[in-house]
Amino acid sequence: MLRPGGHFVFADLRLQNEVDGLRQSFLDGGFRILEEESITPNVVRSLELDSPRRVAFVRQSVPRPLRPYVLDFAGASGTDVYNALCAGDLEYLRFALVKPAA
Repeated sequence: MLRPGGHFVFADLRLQNEVDGLRQSFLDGGFRILEEESITPNVVRSLELDSPRRVAFVRQSVPRPLRPYVLDFAGASGTDVYNALCAGDLEYLRFALVKPAA
């Protein structure tokens, strides 16, 4: 349990149409939002840079029938997840929250 005055940092992937609901959930939970930032461009760049390593790892470690699903989950370049991030349909967000003092 977070103490009054405690800070909580949250980062996660959401469909664009779910962002307002996530923000409202924090407010309904009694948190005050100190910062909110879309880190999607940084995540996309990271995925681009790391994609060759991820693809090689999946090819080496994952059974062939599961590879497309694991690559998508990993956000490898060209996958549905990667493309949705690039198109703005998915957003990676970071929130800095505080639980107000009682």
